[in-house]
Amino acid sequence: MVKKNYDELARTIIENVGGKENITQVQHCVTRLRFQLKDMDKPNTEVLNKTPGVIKVMVASGQYQVVIGNAVSDVYEAVCRLTGLAQKPAVPADDEPAEKKGVGALILEYMSAIIYPVLSLLTAAGILKGLLVIATMLGLSSESGIYVLFNAIGDALFYFLPVFLGFNTAKKSGMTPHLGMLIGAILCYPAINGVDLSLFGFNINVTYTSTFLPVVLIVLLATPLEKWLRKVLPNAIKNFIAPLIVLAIAIPIGYTIVGPAANALSNLIMEGINALYTVSPVLVGALIGAFWQVLVVFGLHGMLISVCMFNIFNGGGDMILAISIFICFAQAATVLAMALRSKNREFRQTAFPTVISGIFGVTEPAIYGITLPRIKYFVISCIGGAAAGVVCGLFGVKKYAPGSGIFAIPTLINTENPQLFPLLLAAVVAVGVSFALTCVLFREKDVEM
Repeated sequence: MVKKNYDELARTIIENVGGKENITQVQHCVTRLRFQLKDMDKPNTEVLNKTPGVIKVMVASGQYQVVIGNAVSDVYEAVCRLTGLAQKPAVPADDEPAEKKGVGALILEYMSAIIYPVLSLLTAAGILKGLLVIATMLGLSSESGIYVLFNAIGDALFYFLPVFLGFNTAKKSGMTPHLGMLIGAILCYPAINGVDLSLFGFNINVTYTSTFLPVVLIVLLATPLEKWLRKVLPNAIKNFIAPLIVLAIAIPIGYTIVGPAANALSNLIMEGINALYTVSPVLVGALIGAFWQVLVVFGLHGMLISVCMFNIFNGGGDMILAISIFICFAQAATVLAMALRSKNREFRQTAFPTVISGIFGVTEPAIYGITLPRIKYFVISCIGGAAAGVVCGLFGVKKYAPGSGIFAIPTLINTENPQLFPLLLAAVVAVGVSFALTCVLFREKDVEM
């Protein structure tokens, strides 16, 4: 199959965000191009909103976001190639200072840069772990060679997560990426994990495998030191002396002070989220199910996802992210019912592809293209999501690995107490409520195009 050329769409986007000279940085998530612009008044939003291939344009978290849908990675590649940004952040010109960002926008920017490059790999590993659980329920022995091998494939990325996050954090912060990777590898070294070490008069016992925050903070704190050393050291020795000094200083401080503090902060965040569940899991489930898509519309769900990841990385599972899976099904079911009830051929041709995207966890095309412009149906999908959230709250359904859409179902299986019924029930409720309400309330005039 010949790969579609997205250069023309990319040129139109570049031109209407103010030209490549107005772009300081561009990244992408699952469906959106996320631009950091020098002048937010330059983009021609009206033109972009009418451009074929662009679903919607929005400004959120200090970013100019162009919603593309499933082809976002291809369009991103074309944008980077045509602007010369490659696939890394551009450094703003010295005479044109970068836009000052709020703390929330800055945190989201860093979290995206650190997590998104490995998110698809984490998703694949999580799905594999879930499928292994299903296989054991069907009779596969956990002592068999095939189980041990595939369990290692599923576990390795989570176990060595600091190595990958160290690389991504270093790349984002301006440190030599492989030095960040090495810091992550050191934190995973077996001899210093979960053992008593006497350092500086203190007995320290910590574990850094499968953690998120420690390596991120250590790399961020070590970055200014490495940058300074590379400026002051002679060229003949800086390539090996700079990392030597950085490691000799950063690792002891990081291992004894920063790491334990980061682990404590991670646990505090995790306990804070879990405290919400204990108040009323059903109420929390209903609220998350009802309002998650509202957060998506405003581009605010990314911050919540990043925070909820602490629960996943700490092995406790997360209910909020579990509910988000069934919300996708609610949105897809709403659009499917609209398409099946409608006699408008043009609308049906537009709607059916967004149903497929929704099933696979990408709901922006359905939201922006179909339901949000017809707000009644957006509300219906939120009601379906709330109903699924109630089920998740009742049964304590949680997500134990990243993943989206139908392929994320295996990541909702608790390896210690595997149950499929609550997952199937939540899916049936999300689809059934949304589909039934849409069929009852549908009016052909709503879909006139």
